Amino acid sequence: MESSDILKPIVTNIFFWLWLVLALFTLWVTKTNRPARRVGAMLLLGTWLIATRPVAEGILWPLESRYTPPAVSSLKQQGVHQVVVLGGGSFPLRGEMLSSAVGGSSLSRFMGGVELCARLGEGCRLIISGSAALRHAEWSDALTMQKLALVVSPGRQAVAEAQSRRTADHPGNIRPLVGNDPFVVVTSASHMPRTMRTFRNAGLEAIPYPTEFQVFGDYGWDDWLPNADNLVTVQTAVKEYLGLAYYAVRRR
Repeated sequence: MESSDILKPIVTNIFFWLWLVLALFTLWVTKTNRPARRVGAMLLLGTWLIATRPVAEGILWPLESRYTPPAVSSLKQQGVHQVVVLGGGSFPLRGEMLSSAVGGSSLSRFMGGVELCARLGEGCRLIISGSAALRHAEWSDALTMQKLALVVSPGRQAVAEAQSRRTADHPGNIRPLVGNDPFVVVTSASHMPRTMRTFRNAGLEAIPYPTEFQVFGDYGWDDWLPNADNLVTVQTAVKEYLGLAYYAVRRR
């Protein structure tokens, strides 16, 4: 291993340097107060650990491991010919390229849905559900992805439902589109448990097809360095756990 391979994860890690500055500052401020120093050290240790990849992925893993993508052959045997893709956030369109408005979770879900539908055969219908947040009402996940699907897969039957702003909105808006036929729902792996709970509470037996997995394992020494990217992973997990708790309480 070259020295640059060791130094790069440290030198380019801005979060690590910010943490180090905070640690030195804490030691200086609490030099005459041992109880405060112990509390500061515990907080610093907790911040370090939660910002490492093994810990962050460990928090997310229970969500992502709940469902695994079914085999395409199994879906064909069940007569599935409808794929529902849930939008995950849109961006303003830049120029004429529709792909410029599809990013983040939406991009991964869209690509997974388009490929799955193509593998299921020509008769597969792609249904895209979701709108933008209230503060960006002019951006529509579903309508943009519908247009993009028709560009990248000409002849494919693609419909859009652009009224759903929350996970709980999807089942009611999707029901008239899927009818009584079986369908697959495509969304991020971490979001799938909340999605399936919402769909089943609404009486819809969707077939889960998770995508955008973020837990990979295979850790090296540098994965135990704190990194801001890992905090985003933890934030994703916390959001989903809170959502599951909210729907559980709401159901009672």
